[in-house]
Amino acid sequence: MTTNEQNLSMTFLLSKWWGYIFSIFYLLYGGVSIVLSLMDSNVKADPETMMQSFAFLAIGAILISVVFAFRDLKSWGWFGLIGINIISILSLSTRLNDLASLILAIVCLVAVVLLFLPSTKNELAGRA
Repeated sequence: MTTNEQNLSMTFLLSKWWGYIFSIFYLLYGGVSIVLSLMDSNVKADPETMMQSFAFLAIGAILISVVFAFRDLKSWGWFGLIGINIISILSLSTRLNDLASLILAIVCLVAVVLLFLPSTKNELAGRA
């Protein structure tokens, strides 16, 4: 950990690492889906599946750029992480009978709360 990161609040670091984890899931899912669909010799690559995989890959790239902006203390990165988590909560709220969706919605809600805590907002206001 660099000396610059040691001065950051714990809520800021947790929010940042949740953003990294969330975006890496999208990147991994998209990349692995593309590779597996290309390697499957029994089935011809379905264009709809390939487009969905490329969409997940593109969404992951956008999400990781938002996290990089948040890491660099840009205000649009903070707004982007809030938007990402709120959209995730809204889309997951339709499937709350599934335990995995419920857990992910709770984690996204905790991330939104962490982003709105004064210690996280002060990091952006004090260093931007």
